[in-house]
Amino acid sequence: MWAGRLRLSSKGSVRNLDMDGDRDQVIKAFEQDAETLVVYETDVIAQIENQLRAARQTMRLVEKLRGLPHRVGPELTNPQRHDALDTLSSDWAELDRQLTTQR
Repeated sequence: MWAGRLRLSSKGSVRNLDMDGDRDQVIKAFEQDAETLVVYETDVIAQIENQLRAARQTMRLVEKLRGLPHRVGPELTNPQRHDALDTLSSDWAELDRQLTTQR
């Protein structure tokens, strides 16, 4: 049943599951790999939740800043918004390039 089958372990090594292999060892290795995957999945979920919290907090702060008490001057027209967003976009791209260089 196991003859000639190869599989990739959690550490990237290839295991040969031949007929002489002990079924209990194969099951134990499978369970260890499954536990490792659960840990990795839990870690990824925690990272995603953290990023969502950060994005939500940023959205709240932006909404506060868009409020009337923080406005300087009259509301922008659509062409003025477009120009401001283009400027911000280019500034952001420059900052991103600088951060990439620093890494």
